[in-house]
Amino acid sequence: PGWSKGVPCPWQPDGLGRGGLVIYTSEYWTGWPISKAHLTNTLVHEVLHALGLDHPNTDLDGDGTVE
Repeated sequence: PGWSKGVPCPWQPDGLGRGGLVIYTSEYWTGWPISKAHLTNTLVHEVLHALGLDHPNTDLDGDGTVE
């Protein structure tokens, strides 16, 4: 129920992220048992993606598992 997505929008001449788009469906606001803390985390998380940040996906200890 509900979804969110953050999309960076690159500045075409140099390929740098200078803005973004964050989309939330109304299903996040009503009818879904989500804590205020989890909702706030999701909002911030997707806004940061729109600003160009990504998940590092780094295997810190070399065991084949992303920490």
